[in-house]
Amino acid sequence: MNKIKNPWIDTPNYHCFGCAPGNEKGLRMEFYSDGGDVVCEWNPHAAFEGEGGILHGGVQAALIDEIANWYIQVYCGTVGATVSLNIRYLHPVSITKGAITLRAGLKKKRKNIITVRVELKSSAGTLCTTADADFFTVSPELAGTDYGYPGADAYT
Repeated sequence: MNKIKNPWIDTPNYHCFGCAPGNEKGLRMEFYSDGGDVVCEWNPHAAFEGEGGILHGGVQAALIDEIANWYIQVYCGTVGATVSLNIRYLHPVSITKGAITLRAGLKKKRKNIITVRVELKSSAGTLCTTADADFFTVSPELAGTDYGYPGADAYT
């Protein structure tokens, strides 16, 4: 796996809940490329607990949305806005048993709608959560001029 560079690290007022390393209340996700997928190993902790040592479902949704968005930026060469998240919670995710792994890959692309498939696995490798995330995307040119997208090369 190769680490994906975060091109916003030195941007003033960069406080993304999902990926800003300086956001003490955020998820602080880091991403890696692996065979055309985006991967994140993330350590849950008590601040993100739902009940009884289990990772809150809304936090799982945020993790899924963030990694899917990074997939769009890194592998599709544009930006997207989340249209829908279809999430299936299969097994509880412990916050005390080590890092979880998220993996995002392309499910389908139709015109300007891209569907990213995301899987979340426990530290033991159990598939705990799956999701299909639909994104409305814009042209790479519009992504750069109107949304500040730095281009796919900025992630390498």
